[in-house]
Amino acid sequence: MIGCDCDVCRSPDPRDQRLRSSIYIETPECSWVVDTGTDFRTQALRENIRNVDAVIFTHSHTDHIMGFDDLRRFSHARGSMPAYASAETMRDLARVFEFAFNTSNPVPYYLKPDQYYPRDPRFHRMIPRSLCSMNVMISVISCV
Repeated sequence: MIGCDCDVCRSPDPRDQRLRSSIYIETPECSWVVDTGTDFRTQALRENIRNVDAVIFTHSHTDHIMGFDDLRRFSHARGSMPAYASAETMRDLARVFEFAFNTSNPVPYYLKPDQYYPRDPRFHRMIPRSLCSMNVMISVISCV
């Protein structure tokens, strides 16, 4: 905690160096990230993440979306990035990152989210079979 001198806050133990939540899932078929908090860049560099095929946003609190900008590197080659979220979360993302969602005047070479919603039939077709059997994926989908 900022301004705290307790043993945990000043600890050099890596287990006490907390970052905001993100989950990276990799299978032989594809790789996904769940939420992109403000620490996403640091986490991706630390874990040597080289590929992200899609992103799931559980909700639109800043500690879950503010690393959105760092997805550019992963979408550059294909030109877009599948983004999965509830309609409410997608609206918030479009408001906060208007420059990415603005199709009338797109920023060249910037992340272009392909939007998918849980009730959209395409949503379930896009989920690889190997992810469908993972408990973490199932629980995340039920939250959005």
